[in-house]
Amino acid sequence: VISNLRHFTEYRIDIHACNHAAHTVGCSAATFVFARTMPERDADNIPDNVTWEPIGKNSVLLKWKEPENPNGLILKYEIKYSRENEEVPATVVCVSRQRYKRYQGVHLTLLQPGNYSAKIRATSLAGNGSWTG
Repeated sequence: VISNLRHFTEYRIDIHACNHAAHTVGCSAATFVFARTMPERDADNIPDNVTWEPIGKNSVLLKWKEPENPNGLILKYEIKYSRENEEVPATVVCVSRQRYKRYQGVHLTLLQPGNYSAKIRATSLAGNGSWTG
């Protein structure tokens, strides 16, 4: 058993066969395998509350912190938002990690006046984290 490995990480394991005569004849040629550790269940969840800042008459900057120790790379974030007491489906926005890095969040624009609710989830190489709040 190999312990203390990082979650959802690929490792190369080299194997050599040796016996008591290894000091004179050496060991066999190496063979190797690649293996990936299991993902950690909550590692892709966004750790804190989502906040927002007004940046114009009909726009806000929605901000959140990245998962602290995700399962591999974070590929994207999904934002699902809707105006409260409205019967239309929620708007879903896909935000690349590169776009997130620019603002530590995303600009939501062309918003109609009213109260909104929003939730966010991260997607890593291992899949989707949980939606916030």
